[in-house]
Amino acid sequence: MSSNNNLPLEKQFAHSTFCRQLDEIDLDAAKKLLEDLHLLYLGQQSLFAKMIKQGEFGSNRIDFEAS
Repeated sequence: MSSNNNLPLEKQFAHSTFCRQLDEIDLDAAKKLLEDLHLLYLGQQSLFAKMIKQGEFGSNRIDFEAS
């Protein structure tokens, strides 16, 4: 842990707590979660692109400049 003596005591405590929590992270589980989230994100982007291509959003567009 790097020196944090120039921080107020409550910030030093918060940083120490944060660092301890990092030590407890299961990296394999975190990697799997990140992979799953990335696939979810890509699926969502594909769905939006398909909906736009099919005109799903065409009739519901909001004209912000008209108001």
